[in-house]
Amino acid sequence: MRFERISFDALIEKILVVKTYLFRESFKETENRISSLEVQIVS
Repeated sequence: MRFERISFDALIEKILVVKTYLFRESFKETENRISSLEVQIVS
């Protein structure tokens, strides 16, 4: 029982890490698009 609990916690932690990573990556991509739009507007 305790072993299952530990592996379950580890699984949740991995999912959270992956979600955070994906969110950061998509945020960077959005930021890049916004800055490239700003450059187009300026020039």
